[in-house]
Amino acid sequence: MYRWSNASNMWTRVATFATEANRSVYPDDVAGTGNGDVHIAWEWARGAAGGLRHAGSYLRYSPATNQFSDPAGTPTTVPVTSTSEVAYQPLEGVESFEAGDFTYDPGVQSAKLAITADGRPLVAYRYRDTPGGTFRVRLAEWTGSGWQRSLVYQGIYDTYAAVDVTTHASGVRVYYAKNQTIADNHAFVSARQPDGSWAETLLLADVPVERLAVIRRGGIDHLYLASPSTWQLHNGSLPW
Repeated sequence: MYRWSNASNMWTRVATFATEANRSVYPDDVAGTGNGDVHIAWEWARGAAGGLRHAGSYLRYSPATNQFSDPAGTPTTVPVTSTSEVAYQPLEGVESFEAGDFTYDPGVQSAKLAITADGRPLVAYRYRDTPGGTFRVRLAEWTGSGWQRSLVYQGIYDTYAAVDVTTHASGVRVYYAKNQTIADNHAFVSARQPDGSWAETLLLADVPVERLAVIRRGGIDHLYLASPSTWQLHNGSLPW
């Protein structure tokens, strides 16, 4: 991590926050909060960076104290490793760093980060927990005492490496794209309901979406939906 100084007009290195032999850090997302803290989400790949990754991880950095910490605010010595206690998605079942077949092995991808008004991180990502299975969409949410993981989408279709998440007050939205057929891929948003279930809504009925990004500003989710097969980029918005 590097920090820019307006006073000196220079970048300076803050710290190496993660490193491990025969592992690559794959940065996913960074989010800042009003108190100046920086929230970091990343994954680990075996050897050189690759398409299949593991041990989705999170750290918070406070420039005011020059300290890294876990979601609970407990100071953490850096650099951390893939075996440290900062994983929002640890290895499950037969998942292993020794495997590396993107088309078959379990693993995690495409994590995106959002921060609640009270400073709790949420990470949406796609995860395959069985060999040869589909990539489902999960949400990992810090509850104050631990990470709570839930399934947002677990249908029959695979998903693209396209996930995003926004939050406001008690509401959470997770965005993703399903790989239904070559000519029939669509973007969806799921909103968490008061009972904890997820209500899914199709975003663009006539456009095959394979990539997406969402930026929340001024109480509105601003959507960017990409359709490489039709050379189109669509934008739109959803008020909360």
